[in-house]
Amino acid sequence: MKKKITINLSAHSLPAGKYDPDAPLCGNEDNFYVYDTTNKTVLAMDNPMDEDYNAIVRDNGIVLVVADGMGGTNAGEVASEIAVSVVQKRFNATAPLATAAISHKKRMRYMEETIVMADKAIKQHAKEHAECEGMGSTLIIAWIVDNEMSVSWCGDSRCYCFHPDDGISMVSHDHSYVQELADKQVLTYEQTFNHPQGNIITRSLGDHNSIVHPQSVLYYVADGDIVMLCSDGLSGVLFDYKARNKDGDLLSEENIEDIIRANQESMSQCSKELFAAAERADWYDNVTILLCKICNGAKKMTHKTLCTRHKTVWPWIVGIIVLAIVTLLVWPHRLNEKDVEVTKTSTITKKSGSERNQYLPQEDSGIDLRQGSGKMGINSKEAQAAKHKLKENQSDTSRLSSLISTQNKKDTVQNKKDTVKTPQIKQVIVQKK
Repeated sequence: MKKKITINLSAHSLPAGKYDPDAPLCGNEDNFYVYDTTNKTVLAMDNPMDEDYNAIVRDNGIVLVVADGMGGTNAGEVASEIAVSVVQKRFNATAPLATAAISHKKRMRYMEETIVMADKAIKQHAKEHAECEGMGSTLIIAWIVDNEMSVSWCGDSRCYCFHPDDGISMVSHDHSYVQELADKQVLTYEQTFNHPQGNIITRSLGDHNSIVHPQSVLYYVADGDIVMLCSDGLSGVLFDYKARNKDGDLLSEENIEDIIRANQESMSQCSKELFAAAERADWYDNVTILLCKICNGAKKMTHKTLCTRHKTVWPWIVGIIVLAIVTLLVWPHRLNEKDVEVTKTSTITKKSGSERNQYLPQEDSGIDLRQGSGKMGINSKEAQAAKHKLKENQSDTSRLSSLISTQNKKDTVQNKKDTVKTPQIKQVIVQKK
């Protein structure tokens, strides 16, 4: 039995800047889905939550989904509806859901498979219905089990997490042209707003010219956290936090972080304030907002969790780098000790493969410290030649000592060089991750 988590939730979507009374759903091409697996409660477009929804969830947790359709009249809302319906079918399957909920790795695989299935369903529908040609949708899924939130997405719909001590953090990462420019430091975060190519997304569901590639992340939630999923109708008109220009002047009096901070007690009220602020910021698109507050049962916020709440890959990277540095520093001393033993006994016995490998980095470690490290004493040609010579004439120990001593000096110099090369190893590890 998994721990119980008490949540306070609100979910709503508006046509907002694209309101058209004559269009399907009044012009709203967004769609959303919330599934409380414990109480079997579904919140969706036809069952929005204007008031606070309070519940205790356990076992398979709670699932939050936002889809932002695109493609014009009678197409965008179809694509987002198909995406959400695929998600709903997948998460209504109790047995597979229980198996997938066990770990982040399984949840991630389940959600990414769901996104791929939704992509295929949208493409198939467009193929069979000519009037829907060119339609597509973004899709983001957040699955909270215990204190773990697994998030998978494709497109620029976002997942945020707010905590009073931590402020607001963007958990997802936009698949958009302006985000790529920001990643390359061509644009600042502030400059991505009102950019002429701000509507170009680089990944989406329904694109016949590409295969969908979902992205996933693990995020640890804590008591007091407020998780928000939204379409770009909100994040495209309100800054995440207080943004300033080069002169230090505020670019906007309102931002998402401040609004959430001022309305932490009620998610429905917080949602209303966010919608109102987006309207004041001249919203131009549909706006969908899902808010889920972790009231208690997850984990209390501490300085330690504050530092490690994002993806757990970074602590592993740091650990591997430290291990690599320690190995480079300690390795020569262990080899030198072995060479001294050989000199004292004047006898070299042939070591088995396993005995030799204990001084070498293991192949399955994922890091080959031997690359670029030069010669290492026990494997060098000079030392091997010395061993061979000693077998022929065991009395010639002085010659062996001289050769090994010379080689040890070379090893010491080489390992100092290797230590300087450590940043290169760090760079390779980070890139792989």
